Amino acid sequence: MPSPDHQSEPAGLRGLFARVFRLLRSWWQADRVRISPSEGRLLSLPVPCILRIGGRYVQVRRRCTGMNADGPYVLYECIADTQPAQLIVSPCPAPRLQVVQWRCEGVGQALDPDDIEVFACAKPAPR
Repeated sequence: MPSPDHQSEPAGLRGLFARVFRLLRSWWQADRVRISPSEGRLLSLPVPCILRIGGRYVQVRRRCTGMNADGPYVLYECIADTQPAQLIVSPCPAPRLQVVQWRCEGVGQALDPDDIEVFACAKPAPR
């Protein structure tokens, strides 16, 4: 005669499969920015990192994401020559296009994504 534990196994497995199915379905249906790695390199900068923008070195301090009327964007809070600055990157529906805005010292300008060099910082050693 089977033990009571064996009778609950099919129900337990069904519940596990149902949870896994719901997880996969929610992941598949999530609203994600889909872009190739080469086009999306500025959307996933490591924090902290160093950028070179127009010959000027900039330290990325913080990354925030958001949505506005134009769509999703990534905002990087930076320090450039001791001044606070922002790099705002938005994917564009047209292939090979991104909208990149640089704001520093009260002045904003559009940038070509190819004019931004990225240098990753070494992660601090765990203590």
